[in-house]
Amino acid sequence: MYVIHMIAKTTGILLLAGAVIGILACLGAVALTGWGSGADCPSLLSPVTGGFAGSGTDMGNIPEFSTEERAQQFLITHTDAGQGSSVSSPAPQQTTTVSSGPGVVRTWSFDVDTSTFKPDEYLVKASAVLQDATGTALFNVLERPADRSSAAGSGTGGSSGTSPATGSGYFITIDPIGDRYVGDRFTITGTTNIPDDSDILVEVYTSSFAPTQKSQSGEFSGATGTVKTSSWSTAPVPTATPAPVTAVPTSADGHRYSTTNVQIREVDEADIVKTNGTYIYAVTGDTLRIIDAYPAEHAKIVATLKFSANPGSLYLYGNRLVVLTQESDTREFWQCEKARCADASWWRPRTTILVYDVTDPSRPTLVRQVAADGSLSDSRMIDSYLYFVTTSSADSSSSGSSFPRILDYAKGSLTPNVYHFDTNDKEFSYSTIGAFDVTGKSAVKAKSFLIGSAGTVYVSPTHLYIGIASPADDSGAMQTQVYAFTIDQGKIAYAADGTVNGELLSQYSLDENNGTLRLATTGIEGAGKYKGYFCTVYALDSNMQEIGSLKKLAPGDHISAARFIGSRLYLAERQATDSLLAIDLSDPKNMSVLGRLKLPGYAAYLHPYDDNFLIGVGREVNNGGVRIALFNVTNVSAPEITDTIELGGRGSDSEVLRDPKAFLFDKENNILVLPVHLVGQSGTVAYKKYQPPESAGIWGGAYVFTVTPAQGFHVKGTVEHYDGSSGSASPVKRSLYIDNTLYTISSDMIVMSDLNNGLSLVNSLEL
Repeated sequence: MYVIHMIAKTTGILLLAGAVIGILACLGAVALTGWGSGADCPSLLSPVTGGFAGSGTDMGNIPEFSTEERAQQFLITHTDAGQGSSVSSPAPQQTTTVSSGPGVVRTWSFDVDTSTFKPDEYLVKASAVLQDATGTALFNVLERPADRSSAAGSGTGGSSGTSPATGSGYFITIDPIGDRYVGDRFTITGTTNIPDDSDILVEVYTSSFAPTQKSQSGEFSGATGTVKTSSWSTAPVPTATPAPVTAVPTSADGHRYSTTNVQIREVDEADIVKTNGTYIYAVTGDTLRIIDAYPAEHAKIVATLKFSANPGSLYLYGNRLVVLTQESDTREFWQCEKARCADASWWRPRTTILVYDVTDPSRPTLVRQVAADGSLSDSRMIDSYLYFVTTSSADSSSSGSSFPRILDYAKGSLTPNVYHFDTNDKEFSYSTIGAFDVTGKSAVKAKSFLIGSAGTVYVSPTHLYIGIASPADDSGAMQTQVYAFTIDQGKIAYAADGTVNGELLSQYSLDENNGTLRLATTGIEGAGKYKGYFCTVYALDSNMQEIGSLKKLAPGDHISAARFIGSRLYLAERQATDSLLAIDLSDPKNMSVLGRLKLPGYAAYLHPYDDNFLIGVGREVNNGGVRIALFNVTNVSAPEITDTIELGGRGSDSEVLRDPKAFLFDKENNILVLPVHLVGQSGTVAYKKYQPPESAGIWGGAYVFTVTPAQGFHVKGTVEHYDGSSGSASPVKRSLYIDNTLYTISSDMIVMSDLNNGLSLVNSLEL
């Protein structure tokens, strides 16, 4: 079923027939011109339902585009401030539901015999013969071990991917295939919504197969054939019945384990590694691996999934594993308009969300698939509801104003309602907010907004905020537009928007507290050699109106880290002076600086220890080694450094400096793990310092500390992944613990160490 916006002139004329004179005048203006508020016009068309929140009261008075042509007209008149007059906003239009062929999901299958295949990576391409729809997938054919008989392999690897033709509404999917052995006989299956009894051309060939340009011949290994869609099946993808979902996060055997370092405890964040206390799910490159991790002595990889797209991050909720992937959706040459194939608008990013049932982690089963136009800006999960934000390009050309679409394999192809604000801007983008329950098959709820590229996303248990930075003038000064949306069990509604001066550093620059949004920005004033930075703290009410601010803090500095903790904000600044500021937010209308501390370097991440102590991770002065510090803010007017350690010299690095999820701290178990890449040696400093061995030059792994206010940091031990003599240097990106075993994870390996025995090696796995 399609959702198509169809308020046109002819529709308006038909609706006007027989109406009263007052309604004639009002609806005539809307239907014939498409402009005007329409606030006094009665609604004669019912909003569409079935997954997407319609243009009801939850969107207030925000105008909605009735057609893509209206959006194109808006872009022409509102792009580039000062050019073109600002016209009144179009009235919110209702939508009608139009039945169409691509609404029933059917199955297809293709039998494969790999007896003549050579070991290699294989590409599966399934293309509709008469419609614009193509699906692709990758799988491996392996050399058969001597002790394995020839039979249909179960497979654990493989991937699925689709490339639906833009605007066609048709799609073809391929179910995960898994690794196979030479001689295996198996069936490739998938789903599609092309008409009943239609033909699908299925091609299976090595990804390295490259025909010569002259003869189009080459070394071919694979199979090809034509199959028809099944007429008896209308089941959505996938056909397997979902297993019951268990509670989160618990270990079936009662193991203690760490979880992802998130900003808000009730709001989960996607990460490259997740665990349930028994299994570890890790993404590296184009591959997802599932590891039976506990007990560590017997750890092993039990499943491997390869993806044609880039699997960037994961969620784990009970027995549901959610994989977020990104890829580009390019059009084949026969789909291009004349002389347009080289145009950038023919390349579109696409975000695909795959939900697997991992009741049996060795056999992950795909149970839900959602593909959305646009690149993934960010995502969150609250209970079983996944919220995602994507950004799609929008310009005034005919090919650049297409509304973002979502292909929900359980419900079909849908187009969210598109809303806008009556403002001019130098550049517009579509930001789409979508949500669905990963434990079921209820339809995706989504709305799109013609606002800009969603740069910073902050999510509380009840609200989702999008911050979009844009130039305020030609001097380089920036301002940030903040949009607020309420969220509740997948429902999304616009709340308010407002503007602040300056630019947000990250999601940690925002915090919601008792209905007030607090945020910290870095601004620019002046130009040329007189240009300088300054910091500002704002408090906005539920209408995104300013109720208090602290302006032009620390002239010459910009924010390097921010952390809101209760009624306080801790700001780390760098540039003119590297310092830590403690700010009182207890009265949003009268905020004040409580204290300031000069730092030996700058902090890139701040983490609360308790109400009186704060942990900072950053760099030594002049971009020296990695530095950790314990700050005492008991006397907030005079903060102190309780302890600090420098690791390595110039050129040293830590993933924590870029991604807080790499930071592992558990106060209850008194453990702090810092992944590092160390380069030695550097000059002597007045603090404790740790260097890689002089003979090595570089060292990579993790430092493990205990930390207490009384004694500061104590090195419990180190876990080595490489040194200067190693063949490769893949830095540790994540760490976690299960009971008394520490797992440090890089792109190449997982190292397991005994926390109760001096970090002695227990086991390791190559990835």
